[in-house]
Amino acid sequence: ETDMEHNDLNFERLRLHITAIRSTGEHCVQINRIEFSFFHPQSVDNPGGNSPYHERANNLLSSNQRTKWLDSLFAMNRSATLIFNLDEVRTPEKHVPLFTQIKRSFGWQSDDEEPQSPKRTQTGTYTIWTANDCPSRDPTRWTLSGLRRGSHDWEILDSRDVDPPTARFTSYGNFRLNFGIQQDEDVSPLFRIRRLPSSEALCELDPSNDSNIDFQVLSEYEDLKQAVIVDWSLMTRSKIQDSIKMLKDLSKSSPISQSFEVTLTQAISKAYPEQQPRYARCQLGNYHLFRNISALQSTFDGERKSILHCALHQIIHHEDSSGLISCLNLLAKAGEECASRKLMAYHTIVHRACQPISNPSQKSDAPSLDPMEDAMRMIREWMAGYIEDLKLKAFKSAFLEPTEFFFEQVGDQRMVGDVEIHGSNMYLSVLLSTLGIKLGLMPFLHDGPPQGYCEFLSAKDFKNQFEILSHPNFLGKSWRSIPQLRIPRKFHQNFPPKFLFDAVDPIGVAFLAGNSQSDPKLRKALVPYLQRFTRYFTKDLFLERAFVNMTGDEGVLTFVNFVFDEMSRLGMIDGDGNDGDVRHWIYDEDYAFQKDRALKLFEFLGIASSHPDT
Repeated sequence: ETDMEHNDLNFERLRLHITAIRSTGEHCVQINRIEFSFFHPQSVDNPGGNSPYHERANNLLSSNQRTKWLDSLFAMNRSATLIFNLDEVRTPEKHVPLFTQIKRSFGWQSDDEEPQSPKRTQTGTYTIWTANDCPSRDPTRWTLSGLRRGSHDWEILDSRDVDPPTARFTSYGNFRLNFGIQQDEDVSPLFRIRRLPSSEALCELDPSNDSNIDFQVLSEYEDLKQAVIVDWSLMTRSKIQDSIKMLKDLSKSSPISQSFEVTLTQAISKAYPEQQPRYARCQLGNYHLFRNISALQSTFDGERKSILHCALHQIIHHEDSSGLISCLNLLAKAGEECASRKLMAYHTIVHRACQPISNPSQKSDAPSLDPMEDAMRMIREWMAGYIEDLKLKAFKSAFLEPTEFFFEQVGDQRMVGDVEIHGSNMYLSVLLSTLGIKLGLMPFLHDGPPQGYCEFLSAKDFKNQFEILSHPNFLGKSWRSIPQLRIPRKFHQNFPPKFLFDAVDPIGVAFLAGNSQSDPKLRKALVPYLQRFTRYFTKDLFLERAFVNMTGDEGVLTFVNFVFDEMSRLGMIDGDGNDGDVRHWIYDEDYAFQKDRALKLFEFLGIASSHPDT
């Protein structure tokens, strides 16, 4: 039993603390209304704010849905606060543990409860609506806290960093309270997904470490994992994870004595020597460099600030002026964008900062006393990079390209541009929660409102096109570059973004996709989506492609032949024996690729691990 199980919703007040809006140049913040499924506010105050008479805070509770609340002092105060005075909790039962209420909202019962029908309720959600005008004033980041009756301490109920809808008088979507479990992880590249089956221990999945290599998948997904022959440690490893660890270690061993502002000024001076650093602007987009990048850095927590500082310091020393301009432009643009794009820019800079450090070809480490160990290490490092790149290509072909193709064909241009960022968050979260697979991209769990993803396989009209997209010859390619997919639009219609499970954000869908008590029919329906990704790592599709790429690099081929000689010495080579070239053993005299021999080689290298059914 966790501490959460002793909590209930007996709060006297709620506090909504808004700390960011869509545009950094806007002075006001505004909301049309806010509704709670579990509280009944009697009044609302805006301490420290200033509102026109007809746009005061009580409009948030008005039955007139065309009013709004506006605070004109948001920029001056750098935040806005709303205090909701509550009547009582909207629940027919008294003293029901909050943990139990959350379970019931998914149709589950606790071990100590009588079985009940799995009727879904609205427990634990709230909704915000955009106002009538000025999208630049829409809140993008806030924290919702509660004050219990008789207490003086505010408890965090939910924190969000979202991309609001551009339409006016429109809902952000339903936000399910996370009660601090994902606190400060809205802009984090690393997160935990908790499963809540009452008869099992809580299971943590944390992509910030390697403890989930033995991650146990649900029975629906077990066949997918078994079909993958790539060693699972490589499927659960990501470059961004390695880069973050590298910069953490570097910042500890060689701490930067100067402030981030000084480092940023040095970077701008090197990139734009003809401009004053404090007033310099990007060549592309004319973004204000110093102001926007400083604002971007301020949105991250302490550790992430330190990592970004270290990354920028490395880039100053490793990049020339043109490379530095590219990095600064990316950061400055992200300073005015949504949380997902901020996170994407952060990951890009972190990875780029570590490339000169992590590139094996640039390492000057002295070789070990064991040449075989050196050869194996160099091959594994090369293959780790290859597999990382293959995962990204497979992700693009399995999820992003068919989604973008679908939205293009149904004429929903609004969604086409959201697939790469917001669609990625959904699909990456599902891959992680169901199979534990990590890519060089980290998902933003609380991305919202829903956009950029869909149940594209349910569109039977495009079945043939989706099969073409998944052909190995088109791995990683844009659907627009494939002649067979240049077809007239089928019809014009906007589809609400939804991905199988009844949830409004990636954390909700990922939670249900990886939970044994969610609807098994929906988990089964998810399998074909996951299989589109995992098939590229099976015996049929992975071995020859990987072998050709590995031996196509002359430097790596030398090491592979060295290892091949060792395998021959150990009596592991069958067939025509060893003539010094591994390619002559893998391909027979008819130039037919021998999968079993290739699998033996990759197993010896520690790249693959066979299963009984492969």
